Amino acid sequence: MKTQTIQYKINIIKESPKFLLLLSFIEMWERFSYYGMRALLVIFMTSVFGFSDPKAYAIYSVYAALSYAGPVLGGILADRLMGFQKMIVLGALVNSFGHLAMVFSGISQTMFYIGLGFVAFGSGMFKGNISNLLGSCYNDNDPKRDSGFTVFYVAVNLGGFLASVLCGYVAYAYGWHYGFGLAGIGMLLGVITLIRFRAILNGKGMPPKPDALKRSLSIKTTASSIKILNPFLRKLSNESLVWIGSGITSLICALILYYSENMMLFFTIIGIATMAYVSYEFTKQSSKDKRNMFILGLLTIFFVCFFALEMQIGSLIALFTERNVETAVFGITIPSTVSQSMNPLSIILFGSLANRLWLKIGYKHNLTRFGGGLAMMVISFLALYIGCLTANSGGLVNYSYLIISAFAMGIGELCIAPLMLSLCSLLAPQRLKGFFMGVLMLSMAFANMAGMLIGKFMSVPQLSPGLINPLVSLNIYQEGFFKIMVFNIALCIVFIGIIPLINKITNAINYKYQ
Repeated sequence: MKTQTIQYKINIIKESPKFLLLLSFIEMWERFSYYGMRALLVIFMTSVFGFSDPKAYAIYSVYAALSYAGPVLGGILADRLMGFQKMIVLGALVNSFGHLAMVFSGISQTMFYIGLGFVAFGSGMFKGNISNLLGSCYNDNDPKRDSGFTVFYVAVNLGGFLASVLCGYVAYAYGWHYGFGLAGIGMLLGVITLIRFRAILNGKGMPPKPDALKRSLSIKTTASSIKILNPFLRKLSNESLVWIGSGITSLICALILYYSENMMLFFTIIGIATMAYVSYEFTKQSSKDKRNMFILGLLTIFFVCFFALEMQIGSLIALFTERNVETAVFGITIPSTVSQSMNPLSIILFGSLANRLWLKIGYKHNLTRFGGGLAMMVISFLALYIGCLTANSGGLVNYSYLIISAFAMGIGELCIAPLMLSLCSLLAPQRLKGFFMGVLMLSMAFANMAGMLIGKFMSVPQLSPGLINPLVSLNIYQEGFFKIMVFNIALCIVFIGIIPLINKITNAINYKYQ
């Protein structure tokens, strides 16, 4: 059986189109960067800077939220000016500069915030655009589209697995700055690969209006300050201004991160503005596109609820592992940063099985698949709750419960995340595909902000910077995991209840989501 599984994975690679392999490889290294940061960030802030749980959760959540809010802007720039390929290169290079700054974070908190701001903005310009680039390489009616996105998502988690193991171990063994620097090297490798082999993409994702990139910006205004700048702006192309604007915006992101505990209003305003624009575009669409947009919006609500909890891997669950999990397994101590590799590992191990299953059952059971993903989150937090109930006298939970939780969550991701990426690239109106993929990523930003609230009600008081009572933290985590599990059960019941409604709305489309 094991030999057959390995051979099946080899066959998937051989049979996959070259553009899928190229983009999966590039995305793997971007995820190496992101997951490397996720593995280190919260534990670094609480142990090195001595930040309280709420402050560390706030910075982590806002960092992740900025990374996922950025694709809205990145998608608009790609749709109207830059194209998907150029935005991917821009995001990767800005991200790499941020990692370079993070290397010096142990010396200066200022460099920490600046580096984190550049990494967040760079990731935002990269995310969404690479998924749309992959979607543009498939024909709309290609039956292998969903399975292709599953392969793509497995590559995402291969990067996450490697990052959690390598960056986590390097930081643990040699120092935090080495871990942050290693995460950036992978991002550089990805962008070099794209530039070297971009011919495989056959011109997909190039700028929609190449001449517009070369034109300079001219502003007609009576404002004296702008008049002074106008001669300078005339010498710069629109593409150059995008690069300059990216650097300035990255610095603004650093400032936002510094004031992260007060940023809920900022993201609320972004959300309201985005929804207002989506509503405006909705009124301009055909009846079929309106139905597609409605389905995407409805599923996105559940998507946000799922990932509000999945994002806890890098914050709440990371600190739970550090404080209340027995990490010595068969005499070998596994650093809590490395333990985060189990979630992407589960997706790698079950990815080929999921790919085979999606090809077999087809698109007609997409809603069943989505609901199954929600149900796996119930199992994930049930395992953590039982682990707390059976903890030893020192307040430590057996490592096996963490493994069960991570694997259940990983299977849930395989059910939900690739499906949403595929549906978004397929169902979004043609001229707004970049924007709608950005909106999907923006929903992840709100998932992270929701995650910040979850983390706050499960925050553990510190006896001194970096020191807690494990018995106190165990009780807090036990109660919190139970409440999260109950919430997930209610979410599954609501989702089952709306399946007939979705099928009724989509009855006029060529197929049903069953």
